[in-house]
Amino acid sequence: MFSNSRRTIVLIISLLVISVSMFAPTFHGLAWQAKEREVKKLNWPKEPVKIGKLKAKGAIIVLGGKFRAEDDWLKGLTFSVKNTSEKTITYVEIELNFPREKGAQAEPDAHDRIIYGQYPALPGETSTPHPDQPPIRPGETVDVVLKDYDGVRDFLNNTHYPAGIHQLEVSVGDVVFDDGTKWSGGGLFRRDPDNPGGWMRIKEMARNTQDRNYVGEM
Repeated sequence: MFSNSRRTIVLIISLLVISVSMFAPTFHGLAWQAKEREVKKLNWPKEPVKIGKLKAKGAIIVLGGKFRAEDDWLKGLTFSVKNTSEKTITYVEIELNFPREKGAQAEPDAHDRIIYGQYPALPGETSTPHPDQPPIRPGETVDVVLKDYDGVRDFLNNTHYPAGIHQLEVSVGDVVFDDGTKWSGGGLFRRDPDNPGGWMRIKEMARNTQDRNYVGEM
């Protein structure tokens, strides 16, 4: 028969084995999901906004730095965007580019975007205001959030991306000001008077040349 001390040792060992058996799958699952990720910023000349800190699943991400996160880290991804121009901004886009991983299918990268505010309506159209997304005045900072995670995930699934995205490239897309002008790709544009659905570089309008530089309607 076991002595009391030997019974105690056996009991402790049994409890340790049970504890490891219960929590090992959880620990293994977290280690498997929490992989290294990276968000890079692609820059344009004369950007009117600055992307500051990012948040993924509540954690702050440093642009260009690596971090560890689970496969659904894009859910609720939040960008801190500051208006660094001298004009009030009514609409801003954050472009998302998903690079293909090494050894993946020879397909082009997938692109998506997150928007804040209301894109200007064409003559005769009615725009739907966003009361929870007021204009961004000079010097102000707002959060731009990826709200439709399921839609983005379906899009990535359809374009043959893995369950977990390891790298994301972000850049500033169209930025529209309250005076009707638009910044895009480093240039400043205004609606083309001869084609309200298009945009024309302001310097081209001033020169009144026939060599027009259009940016197509969204």
